[in-house]
Amino acid sequence: MQSCSVHHCVLLLLTLTFTTAPVAAGDCPTLVKLHQPVTLPCAHDCSGEAKWTMQRNRDVVFARCDQTTCSSVVKGYEMSHDQYLKGDLSLTITAAEYSMRNTYACECGGLDYSIVRLSIETVFSAVQVKHDGDLILDLTVPEPVEVIYTSSDSADGERICNVTQRSLQCKAEYTHRTSLRYPELTLRDVTHSDRGLYTIRDTENKEDIRVYAVAVTGLSKGVTAGIVVLVLVLVLVIIAVIMYKWREVDKKRRAAEEKRRAAEEKRRAAEEKRRAAEEEFRATEKEIRTAEEELRTAVEELRTAVEELRAVQEKLRARKEKLRARKEKLRAHKEKLSAAKEKLSAAKEKLSAAKEKLSAAQEELRAAQEELSAAQEELRAAEEKLGANKERRKVENEERAVVENVNQLFEILQRKNHPDTNLKQIEKKLDEVEMMIKDLEEGYRENRRYKDRVESFCYTKRRDLELCRKLYATLQSESEGIIALQLLWRFIEETPENDVLNAMLSAEDLLERLYLSENPAALDMVESNLWIIKSWCNLKRYDVDIFEQNHSDKANVRLMIINTGALLSVLGKWCDDKEKKLKKYKPKPGSAERSENQPVESEPESEPESEPESEPLYCNV
Repeated sequence: MQSCSVHHCVLLLLTLTFTTAPVAAGDCPTLVKLHQPVTLPCAHDCSGEAKWTMQRNRDVVFARCDQTTCSSVVKGYEMSHDQYLKGDLSLTITAAEYSMRNTYACECGGLDYSIVRLSIETVFSAVQVKHDGDLILDLTVPEPVEVIYTSSDSADGERICNVTQRSLQCKAEYTHRTSLRYPELTLRDVTHSDRGLYTIRDTENKEDIRVYAVAVTGLSKGVTAGIVVLVLVLVLVIIAVIMYKWREVDKKRRAAEEKRRAAEEKRRAAEEKRRAAEEEFRATEKEIRTAEEELRTAVEELRTAVEELRAVQEKLRARKEKLRARKEKLRAHKEKLSAAKEKLSAAKEKLSAAKEKLSAAQEELRAAQEELSAAQEELRAAEEKLGANKERRKVENEERAVVENVNQLFEILQRKNHPDTNLKQIEKKLDEVEMMIKDLEEGYRENRRYKDRVESFCYTKRRDLELCRKLYATLQSESEGIIALQLLWRFIEETPENDVLNAMLSAEDLLERLYLSENPAALDMVESNLWIIKSWCNLKRYDVDIFEQNHSDKANVRLMIINTGALLSVLGKWCDDKEKKLKKYKPKPGSAERSENQPVESEPESEPESEPESEPLYCNV
């Protein structure tokens, strides 16, 4: 590539004017040059964990910080712990790449404090190509792109090629001249009519990745002079357009600034509400502490009342002892006895009052203890429920893994005729599923809550696995028809309808007789038996539909429904095959009359032709 001339720079200026796409006002756009560092701003005093995530998928975390340290989850993204402590949660990208173009969100405590859209500035390149030479365009990005050609004679560009998943599609006039060797797109046999601007645009993100200002050497002086005059005229027009565009962009910038200020006001209002909620929480916590202090004071008062009651009881005992010792004196001194009785009555009244106070305090203490017990029970129940939900989800996930592996086995066995089927792979898969069922049963053997459920599930899945093993063994030795009939036979043996089994055996026996002796007397009986089997199939299909409507939410029941439907289909196909064979033994119209009216010509004796071996009509599992 050669250096850019004056008219190339003018074309580059035209590209800046007409191809720059406007930025949405909803996000804070950040432009950066390719392979250059950039900082995404976010300012907030975060007391918890702060992190930068992808706006569309919050599970994708690039970097995070907390009170102790900062960590970079994805290489190339960094956060400063010192800046975090100062309230600056900015994210630094060490070297911007096209794969980093995205919308980033700054989170703290579940709230977004900054939404930033990162874009890479358009790279402009001036290229000189010789006449009849090759122009090589670097596509750079893996996303779907389109190549827009803007000729020097027109301001409007036209799309000439699309590149999607390394597949090239071009207009008819460019198809024979273009080729793709990813990531390079080559335009061959360049002429003077191909000069102009070639813009590589990302169709997914609506961004211009690279702009090539292409000039073709070998022009005459007259043409060059005409181009210079045209460029001068275009420069004047461009200057006027640039002034107009600059004013429009300035208006949009002011409107975006107003929206940003309004968003900042909303954020401040939300912060005020959060602070008010915190103050209310602190007030509630203070009230709880006050209630606890009052409860402690009541307990102390109760203890004091008990001590006073004990003291009164001790005094009462002492007085009783004195009364017993001085009974003889009291008899002599009745007046002193009356006074002592009055004092005793007064003491009893105080004792009654103290007992009432004690009873009231005991009731309050009992009520407080009941409330505390109820709160502890609720906490214990919540903890048990949380543990049970976690354990139940764990059991469901392990059961779901087993069901998915069993379904994969059935899918592999159903496409057994496919050339990619590997018997060793099926055998290895059978062993893996058997080990999964065994580990699941061993893991919950000591668990009283889920022991019965896991044992029932493992029993059901072992039956399905046993069916898969039989299908695998059959796959190694027998054909597809015999396999389907074995599955059908197993299904019928587990079904209580013995009439269907008898009908099948009778039909097989009668068809064998027809095949050996061509006895037409058994036709009606065979048709009757086939009708019984078809009626039973229709009845079972109706039962399966009703069962599916009531139990379609369980994975193992869904698998059973699919297997039952497949077996019923095999049974219907079996009936169709038998009806086709039955038609061979029915007399054709007019054959009886011909046999009565016309004599049968004798044919020369010949050796009996060997008939083809008939397929087995049924087989035992």
